[in-house]
Amino acid sequence: MQLVRERSLLEAVASSLTEFFAPDIMAKRILAWEAHYPWVAPEMLAYFRSRVTRAKRDSGEAIEYVTTHATTRELQMRCVDALIRKTQVLWHLLDTTYAAYVDPAWGPRGPRD
Repeated sequence: MQLVRERSLLEAVASSLTEFFAPDIMAKRILAWEAHYPWVAPEMLAYFRSRVTRAKRDSGEAIEYVTTHATTRELQMRCVDALIRKTQVLWHLLDTTYAAYVDPAWGPRGPRD
């Protein structure tokens, strides 16, 4: 991903701050998976269950790193930009998944046969 390959370590870490919101979202998604996809074995959701607690720790470390190292206004704005870019990437993934699986007519190519 460009945020890691072409930007500084600080910006890459800042882009990971989307994980700050992951624990609550992931917990809700696990419940949804269990309710709507009962055929998925519980052990298949183990990774996601582990992310609930690990994301709290990981995002705390990322916030500490960013606040320690983003010492100038320029660095802070680069961190904000990296986080915004990451959310744009995530939204794009959601949009393309929606277009591919939920409503193919919604996407740029229109309905597929």
